[in-house]
Amino acid sequence: MKINCVGKAPIIIKHLGTIIDVQSTFHPINIQFIDFNSAHKSALDFARDLYNKGARKFVFDCSFEGPALQKEDGSSAPLDLYFQEFFNSCAESKVLFVTQNLNGIDFFNDKYSKYNGSRSVCYNFIIYSYKNRMDFLKSAGDRKKFIDRLGLYDDSKSKILSLNNIAKPHRLVLYSLLNEYFRDDLDFVSFLARNLSVDILESALTLLPDEEMIIRRQFQNLLDFGPKYTKFEKDGVNPRQEGSFPTQLFSNTLLSLVTESEFTSGSVRRVTEKSLKALACGHELLMVGNPGTISYLEQMGFEISSAIFDNSYDSIVCPKGRIKSISENVKAIAELDVGELNRRVKSRTEDKIHNIDNFLGSFRDFSECMKSELIFEMNELMEN
Repeated sequence: MKINCVGKAPIIIKHLGTIIDVQSTFHPINIQFIDFNSAHKSALDFARDLYNKGARKFVFDCSFEGPALQKEDGSSAPLDLYFQEFFNSCAESKVLFVTQNLNGIDFFNDKYSKYNGSRSVCYNFIIYSYKNRMDFLKSAGDRKKFIDRLGLYDDSKSKILSLNNIAKPHRLVLYSLLNEYFRDDLDFVSFLARNLSVDILESALTLLPDEEMIIRRQFQNLLDFGPKYTKFEKDGVNPRQEGSFPTQLFSNTLLSLVTESEFTSGSVRRVTEKSLKALACGHELLMVGNPGTISYLEQMGFEISSAIFDNSYDSIVCPKGRIKSISENVKAIAELDVGELNRRVKSRTEDKIHNIDNFLGSFRDFSECMKSELIFEMNELMEN
């Protein structure tokens, strides 16, 4: 049976190994250089062409980067409209939607199961668990030596880590908060990529609490920043050269301010390698991401309780309200004496070791269950 895989779905199938023998037809789209909505439309136009040539069974990767299925006002997002259009013109199709967004499972099942029993399944952790665990094991080596190398009992660190990567509004806000409130004796390690634009700056401004006027003035200069590798290079570390697990960055810093891929009011629910790497390398974290991300990580067995952060921000749905609470956490860190900050971080050492072991053990089991569900749904699609 030939199943036509559209979007990034062949990457997902690849990670199933030889358990399922699926021939895949793939429409290659370099999503790094194309608007997400355009990418989805292009992929579905390709699927429609396959349908006209006789294809009836499809696997759609419907979340290149976990986009919202509905707009904030409850109306249909472009992705949903594209799928409706596809089924209207390709009514005999049966589709397995694979998505990183857990919120998409019920959405797609409720909306599209009427089309020949189309189903959906989440693959959020399959790739992250497999690839990141392999990279982690290669980087970490012996568990005991790795834990020693992380310096979890070191009480003389004076830097915070924030691996921001591609510029997005919530990352821009965090960078500005750090730039404003941190001082010489408590530094931060961070960088922003070159994709800064006026649109991103304007979106970031809408997230800022009204009282953060000092930071608003900083935004006028951000377009001139470019990549911020200076702090890395000063320490002799370049994250792009250190591989998937830049353990030296984690071992040299106290904790992580993680900026996840999205910052929504809850329309997207997923966790990426950004959080997992910090936990696997023994870092306590402040999560700048979607609401419920902390509780989601706790469901996977990670210990996220903190002696430093007030994690109540995790339940705040409104993005602007959540940023305000996160801003208060950043200020609280900046006001702590470095010695006291080290003491509090060190007090959570056993939890950090638990998280390292959880990444290598229970979390793998969690992702294996997700993999089994995907295999089951693939078999159902092929056989029925």
